[in-house]
Amino acid sequence: MPEDTTLRAVAAVPLREDLCALIETLEPRVQMIRDHRLTAPMRGPADWSGDPDFTRTPEQQRAFDEMVDSADALFGIPDVDPAALARTVRDNPKLRWVMTTAAGGGAQVRAAQLDRAALDRIAFTTSA
Repeated sequence: MPEDTTLRAVAAVPLREDLCALIETLEPRVQMIRDHRLTAPMRGPADWSGDPDFTRTPEQQRAFDEMVDSADALFGIPDVDPAALARTVRDNPKLRWVMTTAAGGGAQVRAAQLDRAALDRIAFTTSA
């Protein structure tokens, strides 16, 4: 039986729909998961944190957590928050890659206080 070569990538921060579609077009092995209702609206280019007034209902938070917990790879640290990254790493044993989107991604990963096993399991890269 052939090995599954699909990568389930989840947008854990705002990412424009046209860019999500471009990723899927250029690399059909990537399943780009996103729900724009669950990430804060961007106020401008590269505004990965999004609108600071954005909030989720408890149901939306559960849906967001389930979405990031289903990822093989994350585009961005969930909510650009080290505590959210730590929760996701703990609850998603199949996570193997996180692409940090903002400068300071390494500091955010350090602030998440991940254990050695998590750091060995997951590749962290940056776009900065």
